Amino acid sequence: VWIDFDQMHGNIMDAMAKAIERSTTIIICMSEQYRKSNYCRAEAQYAFQCQRRIVPIVLQKTI
Repeated sequence: VWIDFDQMHGNIMDAMAKAIERSTTIIICMSEQYRKSNYCRAEAQYAFQCQRRIVPIVLQKTI
Protein backbone atom coordinates (compact mmCIF):
# COMPACT_ATOMS: atom_id res chain seq x y z
CA VAL A 1 0.00 0.00 0.00
CA TRP A 2 1.36 3.39 -0.99
CA ILE A 3 -0.30 6.61 0.09
CA ASP A 4 1.11 9.69 -1.59
CA PHE A 5 0.62 12.17 1.26
CA ASP A 6 2.82 10.08 3.58
CA GLN A 7 5.54 9.01 1.20
CA MET A 8 6.26 11.91 -1.16
CA HIS A 9 9.98 12.56 -0.91
CA GLY A 10 12.20 14.22 -3.49
CA ASN A 11 10.67 14.81 -6.90
CA ILE A 12 6.91 14.41 -6.51
CA MET A 13 6.26 13.34 -10.09
CA ASP A 14 9.05 10.72 -10.01
CA ALA A 15 7.74 9.32 -6.71
CA MET A 16 4.22 9.15 -8.12
CA ALA A 17 5.37 7.45 -11.33
CA LYS A 18 7.43 4.84 -9.47
CA ALA A 19 4.54 4.06 -7.13
CA ILE A 20 2.15 3.56 -10.06
CA GLU A 21 4.67 1.41 -11.91
CA ARG A 22 4.98 -0.87 -8.85
CA SER A 23 1.20 -1.14 -8.42
CA THR A 24 -1.39 -3.30 -10.11
CA THR A 25 -4.45 -1.41 -8.86
CA ILE A 26 -4.85 2.31 -8.17
CA ILE A 27 -7.61 3.52 -5.84
CA ILE A 28 -8.45 7.15 -6.52
CA CYS A 29 -10.50 9.09 -3.96
CA MET A 30 -11.96 11.74 -6.24
CA SER A 31 -12.91 14.92 -4.43
CA GLU A 32 -13.40 18.41 -5.81
CA GLN A 33 -9.82 19.24 -4.70
CA TYR A 34 -8.52 16.13 -6.49
CA ARG A 35 -10.28 17.16 -9.69
CA LYS A 36 -8.73 20.64 -9.52
CA SER A 37 -5.18 19.43 -8.81
CA ASN A 38 -2.81 19.19 -11.78
CA TYR A 39 -0.72 16.62 -9.88
CA CYS A 40 -3.74 14.44 -9.17
CA ARG A 41 -4.97 14.55 -12.74
CA ALA A 42 -1.46 13.66 -13.94
CA GLU A 43 -1.41 10.75 -11.49
CA ALA A 44 -4.72 9.39 -12.81
CA GLN A 45 -3.66 9.88 -16.43
CA TYR A 46 -0.35 8.09 -15.86
CA ALA A 47 -2.10 5.16 -14.16
CA PHE A 48 -4.40 4.91 -17.19
CA GLN A 49 -1.45 5.08 -19.61
CA CYS A 50 0.29 2.31 -17.64
CA GLN A 51 -2.90 0.24 -18.02
CA ARG A 52 -3.37 -0.16 -14.27
CA ARG A 53 -6.72 -1.12 -12.81
CA ILE A 54 -8.29 2.07 -11.50
CA VAL A 55 -10.92 2.02 -8.76
CA PRO A 56 -12.51 5.47 -8.51
CA ILE A 57 -14.21 6.43 -5.26
CA VAL A 58 -16.23 9.62 -5.71
CA LEU A 59 -16.31 11.80 -2.60
CA GLN A 60 -19.03 14.40 -2.31
CA LYS A 61 -19.81 17.03 0.26
CA THR A 62 -22.97 16.37 2.18
CA ILE A 63 -25.14 18.95 3.85
